[in-house]
Amino acid sequence: MSQTVSLRKRLGAFAVGAALVLLPTGVLAQASGAPAAAPSAGQASSEDESYFLPITQRRFTLPSRIILPYAVLLDIPPASSDASNFLALNLGTLFGFADRWMVDATFAPLVLSESFRYGNPELGFAYQVVDSRPFELGVTARAFFSSTGVVFSGVETGALVLLRSGRVRLDVGAFLPISTSGQPVGVLRASRVGLRVPVSVLLQLNEHFHVALRSGATFGDLGTVGDTFALPLGVTAGFSTNVHGFWIDVLPFFSFPAFYGREGVNTRVMSFGLSTGFSKKL
Repeated sequence: MSQTVSLRKRLGAFAVGAALVLLPTGVLAQASGAPAAAPSAGQASSEDESYFLPITQRRFTLPSRIILPYAVLLDIPPASSDASNFLALNLGTLFGFADRWMVDATFAPLVLSESFRYGNPELGFAYQVVDSRPFELGVTARAFFSSTGVVFSGVETGALVLLRSGRVRLDVGAFLPISTSGQPVGVLRASRVGLRVPVSVLLQLNEHFHVALRSGATFGDLGTVGDTFALPLGVTAGFSTNVHGFWIDVLPFFSFPAFYGREGVNTRVMSFGLSTGFSKKL
């Protein structure tokens, strides 16, 4: 029985991690604001409104003095009759505190299913190295903390490239989670050193709606690449609008966190979710 529970927890942890690889955020490039854009002649636009653009036109980091609280609700239905539903809610905020610099704090990672518990908070920083459209490059660093046991549990460094062409945007990233405590860290729940390479193609349908296809590759442990490799597959549909100076993003998503791996195609494990955020200039 204990082995079944342990396996269920490991499966749930991997599914959560791989699913979050597909999230529109993650949040850094998806839910962030855009640089100030001057309104066209004759157009009545407030200063706040000029800071925001459709998803595919947004830059890697938030503009200075823009704050973006966000919530990500994730639901993973049971993959077998002896498994249970997994439901989690992550609350956090992004803040552009200087030119090209942004902080990302996940301060309330909550597990709502099974026994309610507080998860592991995270603190990340992002810096935009190159902003030469259509090409954009940013780097990130993230610290993982534990609500039980060792307070500091690991780090993750990474880079993200954005390429734009008309209504289409391509995001390609590489992120290296490293556990310094032996505890699982990051979206991959890596106990040693892992690697995730998310790839997303976004299409802007009109000013307010976009769709995205998400895939890439994940390696839960670089020491056992063959055993922990997975290729996720997911889709996101998004709606964005400005309401009285607040820029609101609503992003439902669906994914197969381990669509292809060592044992072939796996559609038993799936995840549904909703990411929301609203931005405001301080």
